[in-house]
Amino acid sequence: KMENCEMKHRCEMFAKKCAMSVAHGDMHIGGMEEFSLVHDGHRYFFSSKEKMEEFKKNINQNVKKAEMHWNRYNGADSRR
Repeated sequence: KMENCEMKHRCEMFAKKCAMSVAHGDMHIGGMEEFSLVHDGHRYFFSSKEKMEEFKKNINQNVKKAEMHWNRYNGADSRR
């Protein structure tokens, strides 16, 4: 999955949803191009500068929480 990403293509995470919102279990808030950051070769999007700054304060833990919620959401979603 994510291992296939090439650095030059930087994977866009969580279908461009706000990563901080995803970390809190909300999959419906869209992120914006102007509020994005690259971490470990993946590009994360945010709905506001504040959300991006909040995410950066504890980035590794927030990435883990967001991935957990996203995988759970998509796993449940694919059973429809």
